[in-house]
Amino acid sequence: MAGIDGSVSAVDHARRRFEQEGLKGDLRVGLFGQLPWPDDSFDLVVDRGSLTCVAPAGQQEAVTEIHRVLRPGGYFFHNGYSSRHLSAQLGTKLPDGRTTDITSGSLVGVGALYFSTREDIFARFSHGWEIGSFEHVVSESVALSADTSPACTHAEWRVVVRKL
Repeated sequence: MAGIDGSVSAVDHARRRFEQEGLKGDLRVGLFGQLPWPDDSFDLVVDRGSLTCVAPAGQQEAVTEIHRVLRPGGYFFHNGYSSRHLSAQLGTKLPDGRTTDITSGSLVGVGALYFSTREDIFARFSHGWEIGSFEHVVSESVALSADTSPACTHAEWRVVVRKL
């Protein structure tokens, strides 16, 4: 098992958890766009919302690196926020397409995020990938009364692609 994160404290925390659980792993501080592993190293790569923190150019750079480190036939699970997420409309748009200063909902204070469209997803995986599973998951929490928070739409992509 291997993992990478740009945060020293996140990697230190993961290392402590691995030690507590008796697990072994190659956990490193680094950048998605410059993965420190050789070509064809992995059968599976999982992204649970990390790429959504970078602009489209950085996402494409990371996907290219993921493609490089996957073995032929290897799988990549990508899970990122959708442009239909309520928070996509409740912040300030940056020139690079990300949204920052989100004012309401579950993503307040998380920093700048990119909310992908369907077209973004297909463009991201248009070369060297086969899409195996493609889901757009949307859920709404409903306000129970006027005294509670307003309804909130959570929307995300769950995509599994295979390296050709």
